Amino acid sequence: MNAADFLSTEYAKQLLRDADVIETELGQFNARWVSFWDRNADHLGTLLICHLIVEHHIDEWLEAANPGMKPVGETRLSFAQKMELLDGVEATVQWLLPGLRRLNRIRNRLAHNLEAAISDGDLKPIQEIVWPWHTAAGKPCNSGISLVRDFTLMVSGMLNSQAHSIRWYGSGCGLVAYQRWLKNAMSAGDDPVE
Repeated sequence: MNAADFLSTEYAKQLLRDADVIETELGQFNARWVSFWDRNADHLGTLLICHLIVEHHIDEWLEAANPGMKPVGETRLSFAQKMELLDGVEATVQWLLPGLRRLNRIRNRLAHNLEAAISDGDLKPIQEIVWPWHTAAGKPCNSGISLVRDFTLMVSGMLNSQAHSIRWYGSGCGLVAYQRWLKNAMSAGDDPVE
């Protein structure tokens, strides 16, 4: 159908009769569109990148802890399902889970609601993990998106370090072998008190 044929249809004639209403609605749509673009894209982008970085290190940890399973990236597990796997193990990652779950919840909310924002209350579980360590080290205790970046660096570093330890000290046999080695290493040299 060419333009002349289209303009001769009853549909096109009705659109032309309703042009003022359509233009008003288009103006409202454009204003809403601009408001989406006026959001702080740096914050949204930073949060999404932080989520991806953390997920990468969770995958690395899970693969080190479970060397017999296929690469986590091939399993198509959701972030929440990976949290369940972490939650089901006796390991030092347990205390990170409230912050990891909150990061995922914030990411999901922002991904599915273009008008969502991050509040200080949203970041409380993350703050409770980061601030004690920063306070003890004499570092500034950031808030907002800077806190999310601090959390990402801390969690990623811890997961990466522990994944390497699991591989090295667990002799490639996973978390159980590493925990066995750790238990022996922690008790080595302990003399019974007489």
